[in-house]
Formats: sequence, C-alpha cells, structure tokens
Amino acid sequence: MAKRAFPNAVITAVAILIASFAAAIGAGQDRGAQPPAARGATGQAPAVVSPEVLPDRRVAFRILAPQGENVGIRGSDIPALAGGRGGAAAPQMNKGANGVWEFILGPLDPGAYRYTFSVNGVAVIDPRNPSTSESNANTWSLVTVPGSEWMDTKDVPHGAVGTVYYYSTALQRTWLNWRNYLIEFAGQLFR
Repeated sequence: MAKRAFPNAVITAVAILIASFAAAIGAGQDRGAQPPAARGATGQAPAVVSPEVLPDRRVAFRILAPQGENVGIRGSDIPALAGGRGGAAAPQMNKGANGVWEFILGPLDPGAYRYTFSVNGVAVIDPRNPSTSESNANTWSLVTVPGSEWMDTKDVPHGAVGTVYYYSTALQRTWLNWRNYLIEFAGQLFR
C-alpha cells in the first residue's frame, strides 16, 4: 500500500498543476478584449539608436518615452549639458511622432563623455547604451567620440618583454637578476 501512495501523490500534484495553468491561461483571455491595434497599440516599438556619433563629431541622443512629458539630458563632462546642481537647466529634447525624444549636440572634442536622461524629473541612464561609468553616487551612460590621440586604438610597433634567469656559479642556483634586464621593443634591445 505504501508503494502506491507515492505515484498517486505525483499524479494528483501534476493534475493540480495542469488545472492551475489552464485556469491562468483562461483568465488571461478576456473574451470581449480588443486586439492590440484597436486599443491604440502600434505593435512593435520603433528602433532607437542612442547614442549615435555622427561623422562630423556631433552626437545624437535618443530615448523612447511615449508617455514622457518633460524629457531632458544632463552631462557633467559636457559643458553644454552641465545643468542641474545650481547650473543652467538641462536642455530639453524634441519629441518625435513615434514617441522617440532626440537631442543633437556638438560637434564635441574627441574623448569620453558621461550623460543621463531626465524623464519627468527622474534621472535615467540610456537604456540603449551598454557603456556605463560609475561614480560614488551615480551611474552614467558613456559615449566616446573618436579622434583622441591617447584613446584611439592604433597599429603600433610590437616587441617582446621577457624574463631571463641566470645560473650563478657562486650561489649554485638559478636566479633572476632584477638589476640587469633586457627589453626588446620593435627589434631594439633596451637595458
């Protein structure tokens, strides 16, 4: 009898699970519901690219906020955007017909810049930008404008750095002489 109790409990649990899923699916289907297009939904949201660095070093910032009434942008590293905290007000963005807010800034000097959006008074990082920068109290979105001498990736001469061990007859062991090291860089030896 004890052997049959376990399979019966499993069958009962599976039956309850299937019934609860069926009830949840049935409750989610409102028989009088309108299709999404009839409720005002447009289907798929518009594609948003943000930030977009343009060829002339201007930067287009965009955010999808169709319900937003007051959308701005702030950036403490960018003088034109250094609003808030007693400074000038953050520049307002322009809302497109598809609910995408846009602001084009620049041209900017080459370098990395931090920024955030302000949507109805709430600071928001750029949801389309995976590059972020953290400070003590904030997280910022990060945009990089190419052209910086020290930040851009370049093809440079390559060499080799190696560690050379010497055998000391006086000490009767192998050792690394830290005072006499050789570095080969681009085919030249440096001491």
